[in-house]
Amino acid sequence: MSLGSTASLVEAWVRGWAVSRGAAEPAARPWGFTVDVGQALQATRHVLTATDEATVREVAAATAAPTVWLKVFADPASVRRWAGPEWREDGPGWLMSSPCDTAPAPASPRATRCAAGGAAA
Repeated sequence: MSLGSTASLVEAWVRGWAVSRGAAEPAARPWGFTVDVGQALQATRHVLTATDEATVREVAAATAAPTVWLKVFADPASVRRWAGPEWREDGPGWLMSSPCDTAPAPASPRATRCAAGGAAA
């Protein structure tokens, strides 16, 4: 998987996030991914690779529920306006990446590695 675009970075992030949380494998959607998280306070997470107003409004309107989360990699003020009053902002999050070969070695010799659905954590 090439990490040359924001969409490919988001895909790599969401796959790693799901593995690290023990969530279901992300399901691809035309606008991004849906992850069944299965927690009482977060049943489902929609991670958007699309950041345009029309897409955010459509997904937010179709999925608004108390235990559904949206992750949109766009300006928070714009996303708040587009999502509507049913949604509240959690806190800032960041999409960061680093080439794997430059990552520091684990501090503990007991580091564990797991993989699922083509993603490793």
